Amino acid sequence: MLLVILTRLPSFGQYNEQELKTDSSDIEIIRNSLYYIYKETYRNNDSVWYSVHFIKDTTRLNTEGWERKSGKRLGLWKEYNFNRQLLYTWDYDNGICNVNTDLYPYHDLLQRMKSKTDSLIITTYSKYFYDHHVSFEYECYAYHHYKTKFDCCEDSMWTDDYLGSWTEPIRAKPNSFLFRYQVRLHKTDEDGIELGICLDSLGNYVPGDDDFWNNYGFENVNSERKTFNIDINNARNTAKRLGLIVTDTRNRIFTTDNFDIILLT
Repeated sequence: MLLVILTRLPSFGQYNEQELKTDSSDIEIIRNSLYYIYKETYRNNDSVWYSVHFIKDTTRLNTEGWERKSGKRLGLWKEYNFNRQLLYTWDYDNGICNVNTDLYPYHDLLQRMKSKTDSLIITTYSKYFYDHHVSFEYECYAYHHYKTKFDCCEDSMWTDDYLGSWTEPIRAKPNSFLFRYQVRLHKTDEDGIELGICLDSLGNYVPGDDDFWNNYGFENVNSERKTFNIDINNARNTAKRLGLIVTDTRNRIFTTDNFDIILLT
């Protein structure tokens, strides 16, 4: 027997949300000014079916596919525009995203710039580290970076206009780029450490000015082999010398006011 409970939440403007429950799943339906979003979460397994259609014509698909309850997408997803043109396909299992280049001006420029950031990582960290620990997850953004003057005086400041990304067609020729990678110290790590790299219009690396959203995790490795090696005893002694507090019996976990450091053997 199928049990359905409908809950209607308050509607604000063109936004409306409904919740339904069946014997095996929780269903959420959201309508806004652009999209009709259907999300079905299955209680007995880590599966969510996600489907988005255009509100102007709900027979027209925007995107659909499976994801985990954490929000991580699985398998092959495709995204379409309102004219039913395929924008891109994204294979989340294999980490491959291909766009319809007919609809993506300047995508060839974006690809060339990505090859430069790939080379920077390889030069700094080694090809082995890049192949085994670094993944590009199609987070890259294009900007028009320019100087603007204040109306009140002769002073000026640098600013930028966002133009597009790997999955959003770029509206005009950019002159600056931000690429983000994930670094996973082990292949089974669900989450990685973000690595951000900024380039100018010529593909030159642009150092960040203590800006979290620009360059981070991109330090020079002063080793001929460009590998990361650290002796656990040296790491333990350094942690104690810096005043970190040992919080386990094996001298592997050190605690600060803001975070824990775990030494893995």
